[in-house]
Amino acid sequence: MRRPSYDNPTTRTSVLAAARGGADAPDAAHARFFDLYAPFVFGVARARGLQPADADEVVQLVMLELLRDGGLASYDRAKGPFRPWLSRLVAWRAEDVRRRADAAPAPLPDESLDALADLRPGAAPADAAAAAEESAWREAAFDEAVRRLRAELPPAHFAAFQASVLEGLPAEAAMRAGGVSRDNLYQIRRRVKPRFDALLAEALRDLDAPAAP
Repeated sequence: MRRPSYDNPTTRTSVLAAARGGADAPDAAHARFFDLYAPFVFGVARARGLQPADADEVVQLVMLELLRDGGLASYDRAKGPFRPWLSRLVAWRAEDVRRRADAAPAPLPDESLDALADLRPGAAPADAAAAAEESAWREAAFDEAVRRLRAELPPAHFAAFQASVLEGLPAEAAMRAGGVSRDNLYQIRRRVKPRFDALLAEALRDLDAPAAP
């Protein structure tokens, strides 16, 4: 089961406004940066045992820190990839949120974490954290690749591909979703799958090469 994509319009709007000094209209570069990295931040915070509301607070703290002027200045690519640097920042802010909650015990993970890490008894904490980070990173790239693919395809073709390939539904359900014939569905799958794979690889590269908004 895939982790649900992070989608909190209220948080997104408030963070973008705060990052721009209260400006109402979101800057496109700021908005794209938020949309790229907020799902990863949320996923890692959840994998560390935070409830959704607390993980959302971590998203706000981290995104504000990164989006305000000079927020990325402390990241030096020469010292290592972006993902571990961002993960450490998320860990620090998650601990801040946990401390503000009077060090309440972390709740048991719910099923939405199944896709993030193996948190069964006996799993090594370090291994579980690494698995959660890797999964959340790939999920963020997957969501971004889906967004890019949606922008390229006719709505009917995207709906058919999403139902058939991304959601794994039977052919009949995918045909109904896109309003296409069986032959059209086959052609869409054959043509679009390589493009989606390329977009996923592209999204993974872009995530690890942050541009200051």
